[in-house]
Amino acid sequence: MYGYLTGITISVSDTDGDLRYDTSVSAYFDGQLRTVFDSASARWTGSIP
Repeated sequence: MYGYLTGITISVSDTDGDLRYDTSVSAYFDGQLRTVFDSASARWTGSIP
């Protein structure tokens, strides 16, 4: 099965205080963001400083 990547989640939050994530923020994955994503993926070191 194939799908489409339409966004990258950059933030989640619990807006109603029930200790579960219920809101997320995602940048729309367009051609410009794809260029940034591909560039960053090519430089991934396997660790987060």
